Amino acid sequence: MMSHAENAANRVLKAYAAAVFAKDLNAFVAMYARDVHVFDAWNVRSYEGIDAWRAVTAEWFASLGTE
Repeated sequence: MMSHAENAANRVLKAYAAAVFAKDLNAFVAMYARDVHVFDAWNVRSYEGIDAWRAVTAEWFASLGTE
């Protein structure tokens, strides 16, 4: 049987996956705090704040196909 922490982690991961597969920008960024600080390994080293994270996520979602 899963612990409370494992159940909570599974809910977050399922919500993350559902938002990405649906390309639901609002649902995706709703999982983050307004003062989020995301570190990235691609083009920009980090993104500070929900507005910056929303912008890069919108670009990411737009680049995804239908797979």
